[in-house]
Amino acid sequence: MAPVKGTSLPDGKLWMGPGTLEVPTALFALNRKRLVEKLQGVKKDAIVLLQGGSELPFYDTDVTYVFRQESYFIWCFGTTEAGCYGAIDVSTGDSYLFVPRFPAEYAVWMGPLVSLTAFKNKYDVTHVYYVDQLDEILQKINRGSLLTLVCNFNNTGTQKKN
Repeated sequence: MAPVKGTSLPDGKLWMGPGTLEVPTALFALNRKRLVEKLQGVKKDAIVLLQGGSELPFYDTDVTYVFRQESYFIWCFGTTEAGCYGAIDVSTGDSYLFVPRFPAEYAVWMGPLVSLTAFKNKYDVTHVYYVDQLDEILQKINRGSLLTLVCNFNNTGTQKKN
């Protein structure tokens, strides 16, 4: 998964291009810390699991609509890539980012594929794994509760379950 050219800076910052501010990834780490502090008084033995946004195909073509990450996911993790999940261990404060695993052949179209270490450094999270490892890692962490997010959209009557 190569970052879109012109939309990101090296490790430690999120930048959406000219005319926008550079946001330090330390802000997202602080947001996660504040979330953990609030939840520790309610449900200490838990994991928060959030699903980021997904790309939407444009009808019967091989292109997608312009991707925009879910606001709550950016607030927590600062990631702009599609298809990610994030988890936060309320007991320890550890953060987990799960990114899509692409076949090596994708590098032909996407450029060099980003390593797990590069994601870890870029987004300042404790652990990074592939999405296909999500179940295995959550079972290994083994907390008493799994907290997810459900969004109700009053203007459309739809619901997004995380």
